[in-house]
Amino acid sequence: MLMIVKMSKVLILTLLKYQRESLEILRELGVVHINFCNRVSESLEKVVKDREILIQALSLLRDDSEVKILSSSNENFLDIAKSIISLASEIKDLKDMQQSLFHKRDIISCWGYFSLELINKLRESNVYVQFFKSELDEYRKLLTSSEIKVALINNYKGKTYFVAINDSKQTIDTAEEYEFEFDLDFIESKLRVIGEILDQKLTQLSILNKYRDVLRDAIKEYDQIVEFEQVVADMDLESDNFVYITGFVPEDKKESFQNLKGNFVVQFTEPGDEFVPTYIKRKGISKLAKPIFDVLETIPGYKERDVSCIFMLFFFVFFGMIIGDAAYGIIFLLIGIFLSLRDSIKGKPLTSVHALIFYLSMSAILYGSVTGTWFGSNPFILELFPLLKSFKIGYLTGTNGMQNIMFICFTIGVLQISLAHMWNFIRKVKEKPRIHSIAQIGWLIVIAGLYYLVLNLILGRDRFPMHSIVLNMIYVGVMLVFIFEKQDGSNFFMCILKSVAGIIEQFLATVSGFADIISYIRLFAVGLAGLAISDSFNSMSVALLKSSNIGLIISGIIVILFGHILNIVLSLLSVIVHGVRLNMLEFSNHLGQEWNGYSYRPFRKIKD
Repeated sequence: MLMIVKMSKVLILTLLKYQRESLEILRELGVVHINFCNRVSESLEKVVKDREILIQALSLLRDDSEVKILSSSNENFLDIAKSIISLASEIKDLKDMQQSLFHKRDIISCWGYFSLELINKLRESNVYVQFFKSELDEYRKLLTSSEIKVALINNYKGKTYFVAINDSKQTIDTAEEYEFEFDLDFIESKLRVIGEILDQKLTQLSILNKYRDVLRDAIKEYDQIVEFEQVVADMDLESDNFVYITGFVPEDKKESFQNLKGNFVVQFTEPGDEFVPTYIKRKGISKLAKPIFDVLETIPGYKERDVSCIFMLFFFVFFGMIIGDAAYGIIFLLIGIFLSLRDSIKGKPLTSVHALIFYLSMSAILYGSVTGTWFGSNPFILELFPLLKSFKIGYLTGTNGMQNIMFICFTIGVLQISLAHMWNFIRKVKEKPRIHSIAQIGWLIVIAGLYYLVLNLILGRDRFPMHSIVLNMIYVGVMLVFIFEKQDGSNFFMCILKSVAGIIEQFLATVSGFADIISYIRLFAVGLAGLAISDSFNSMSVALLKSSNIGLIISGIIVILFGHILNIVLSLLSVIVHGVRLNMLEFSNHLGQEWNGYSYRPFRKIKD
């Protein structure tokens, strides 16, 4: 059902002259996970640079429905990419020039149309025409001056734009002078020319959009070329004629690798302390966990365990309790049906994502049905469909319903945590020293005692009165953990002394176990919060929907739609934050799972 595949370390040795030929054979087989060193070579740098050109060119193209997209082309796609980049660079330069001219036009337009050539000729005749901008009050003061002759050209937003005409160049401290390289006629003429050229260039770039898929395929091809050149660069040179590289091969692929014919030799060894890639083969319900782990980017270490099956069994319960609404579950189910039909029509295969949606939607439907929750606790749906009432379970909806749900939450918690320690016991009892596994029995006893203590403190002494046996269970369990946790096969009593050194750590671990059981109350709390949000928006919309005013009725519909959409979004976020956390943190901590692995990615040729 679930398995982390055993790996073998492999060394591939070949003659330097057969280096590329041998790597082509390895890539065609596609089973070796290469140990990359990320060395650099000239050929690698070249293909990386070429790929960057392709990526840059593709980023410059846009979707254009008016252009027929080519699926393939005999043209050199690198030349096409360079043409696109060159054209885009020209367009950028033209746009920059255009923006600069726009800015200059905005400034000079305040003085209107004039001939800069005429002004330069007047200057040769000692008639200086200067352009100034100042505040209106400052301009009025200049009018009273006999030394400077000024003429108002424009008055805009309290600013005056004027010219000073004199037989020598003047300096006006209270005004800002402007000197122009071009006049307005020239700028507008230049803008028209640039606009025409820019339109032509943009049209040319738009036509090149037809190469979008060609470039995308070329990038995929170059990704493989880059990987190949990286492997070539990472091969170690042994003397002058031999090169070798190391990697990992799954045990079930070893035979096909050994039967491979080529100008190289291979040597298999057991992995030592190397960081071995994790290759997981999932079957059945375990496959549903893959999309979740892919999103979270969490991979168990090679020597850790694949918890996919247990994860999905408990996640089914967590999802149902957190979403807590059968109507929401039906919405998820309809979304799953729609996505499945859409992809089937398009000829796409159904994936584990589709199955995951159906799986989780059934969880919400089941839990919502037994608690009688359909778009909140409002009885409207139940009155409309009386059959739904028969699915309600009095234990969850009666007078003590909330306490009973909390009891279920704690019970789920102790079951999952106990399962982690049982799994640890089964694993450790097969290892030496076997007495080390007794610590896990101690943990099971501690967890059982802490479980009852939580019930006593949270659900009340009347329902769960405290017994001396409970405290004795905790004491005995802690003692077993204390004595056997550090046993490593050496001197028994010296190992106990090691435990004495870690007594604070042991105390904190026990407290943590208590807190971990309590943390499962989040299933109840988050579900209750979602129910409260649903009921709040339902209550707000009832008065509006009962109104005879069509506007208020529409407002009521908007309120109820917004409320439930918001609640669905918040509930899904809660699933990620809380439902996943219980699996990835509480359960994993007790299991000793660190999730420090990385994926098995074989060196292979990807074929379309």
